Amino acid sequence: MNIKLIKSESDYKEALNRLEVIFDSKKGTSEGDELEILSLLIEKYEDEHFPFKFPDPIEAIKFTMKKYIDLEDADKELIELSGSTENYLKDMPIFLENLENTIKKMRSTKSGKARLKKAGLK
Repeated sequence: MNIKLIKSESDYKEALNRLEVIFDSKKGTSEGDELEILSLLIEKYEDEHFPFKFPDPIEAIKFTMKKYIDLEDADKELIELSGSTENYLKDMPIFLENLENTIKKMRSTKSGKARLKKAGLK
């Protein structure tokens, strides 16, 4: 196990390549320990060099609607997706708040972070 701090882009690429090699290592093994430490170092480097700010949930929905849904059909699509008829927009902030709270709770636990990462969320 040859672990060092990630200080440069080349260190980062090297760490990612090593992570790919040991990704399926079992916990409790030397490679499993290396995987855990390397993951933390990569996460720290990414947080510092590739900061990500989550978008406002409403703006994210609007962006997605503009990109994937014909705006004339947006209301109809949202009604179908929400299973509601008239109150889908009124209920949307409550849904988004619940979703945001759930994600915050997940970020506070190791297993929750892993599940978010697996789902493509950080």
